[in-house]
Amino acid sequence: MFTMKRSLQKKHKKRNKYITMMLIPDPTKKARAIKIPKWISYPILISIIVITISVINMTSYITKLENDLEEQNNLVKQTYLENENHIAEINALHKINEENYQKLESIISSTEDLRQELEKLSEHQQQIDEIFNNVEKTTQIQPSNMSLQLSRVSNPINLTYLSTTKDVNSTSFDDHIGNIEKTLDELSMYLNKEIDVYQQLEEQVEEMIPFWEAYPSILPVDGRVTSNYGWRRNPFGGPGYEFHNGIDLSAYYNTPVKATGKGEVIYVGYDHLYGRMAIIDHGYGIVTKYAHNTSITVKKGEVVKRGDIIAKSGSTGRSTGPHVHYEVLLNGKTQNPINYIYKGE
Repeated sequence: MFTMKRSLQKKHKKRNKYITMMLIPDPTKKARAIKIPKWISYPILISIIVITISVINMTSYITKLENDLEEQNNLVKQTYLENENHIAEINALHKINEENYQKLESIISSTEDLRQELEKLSEHQQQIDEIFNNVEKTTQIQPSNMSLQLSRVSNPINLTYLSTTKDVNSTSFDDHIGNIEKTLDELSMYLNKEIDVYQQLEEQVEEMIPFWEAYPSILPVDGRVTSNYGWRRNPFGGPGYEFHNGIDLSAYYNTPVKATGKGEVIYVGYDHLYGRMAIIDHGYGIVTKYAHNTSITVKKGEVVKRGDIIAKSGSTGRSTGPHVHYEVLLNGKTQNPINYIYKGE
């Protein structure tokens, strides 16, 4: 009996060393029993645990990667949208810059036009000044209104202040552009007024130049005045006074006698009082006479200019000695020739 018991224990112990697994592949087939030693179950269990933990970790990692990827995608989308906004802003700024550049180009062009116009006006002014300077050498007559107008335009405008740099942070670009455009408009208005002044001056100068050229503003010879215009004692020793219609200028025989202004010779001849005489019509009602000459060097109808030699001095006619008798008539009435002579400053 002991032997049987021992045999049963040995058989039970042997059975506990295995794990029996029943596989039923098909209901119509017999089940198959598979015996697996128990010692194999421990590594398998450990492997299952390890695999399970690994799967869990892998799943967590994959989930984290998916979340990170989604965040990256969202960030990319946000960045893309921001970039699109920046691009739109850049395009808008580029358009504004183009418009501002065009405004600046227009202002620069307008400024250059003003400079050129002012340079032309300055040149025109210099030409007019030269004319006036030449006139001052020949006559005292210079209308006061012309002088006033010339003084108004004697200082050309300086545009350099347009380029002065200001604090651009204090006002916007448009404000600066507006201020410059306003300044240019004011300058343009001023320039137009100056153009009108110059046009009026040019017209007046053109009208006056022939008068100044004809005006008898010099003496016919450089001699001193020996007898003035007006009442004087009889130079021939007679009683009383006589009215002297001109002035007498000392001169040696054959001294060149010059025309005192531009005009036409209307008389060349001999008079028992004036001797050999030339008469010049200067226009504007002005006539000059040159008497007591030895000879006349011009012909009737000839046009002479101021300073041209028209005769040689002498003592012909009613004369006490060699000299030049010089008369100025305005509208047929004798004038004091000295009042027509430019005396200088």
